[in-house]
Order: sequence, then C-alpha cells, then structure tokens
Amino acid sequence: LFWTDIYRFTCLDDGTAEFGAGWYRSEWAGTFSGTYTLEGDTLTADLTMNEDGSTYHSAFTVSAEDGKLSMTLVSGDPLVYLQQVGDTLTYGEPEE
Repeated sequence: LFWTDIYRFTCLDDGTAEFGAGWYRSEWAGTFSGTYTLEGDTLTADLTMNEDGSTYHSAFTVSAEDGKLSMTLVSGDPLVYLQQVGDTLTYGEPEE
C-alpha cells in the first residue's frame, strides 16, 4: 500500500500565488494563497494557509527541465513537510 503526495503551486501574472497539498485522487489537505516574486532563479512566496490562517514566508531557487520543476528551499518556512532548508524537491505530472 502506498500513496502519492500531490502539490500544485500556481503563480499568476498579477503576482498572486496558490499552493495546494494533498494526496493523488483525493481532496486537498491544505490550500494556501498569497503573493510571490520571481527574480532570476529565486522565487519568494508569502502565503497564508486558508484552513487555519498560518502564514509562511519561503524563498526557493527554481529550475525547470524535461517538464519537471525543481525547487530548493533556501530560507524560510517549508511548504512541504518533506523539505527543509537546503533540500531540493522535483515536481512533475503524477504517474499512472
């Protein structure tokens, strides 16, 4: 038995961002909304968890290759419990 964690980070042109964390083919366990900036390869996000009002300030270095996004947490609050400062997580489409 296993499950697949799903994360969706949406950055819109107007500087707003949304983040969702949950399990594949299930409800979102947590949703966040706020703002972001992208300067070079550094993405900074200020997000509020919609369910409890917790605030998160995070800075990542980002890179994209072969349809996958890699995000290294440089400083601040991890959005994903699997990631600490210095850790890189790579995201892509879920495998069937």
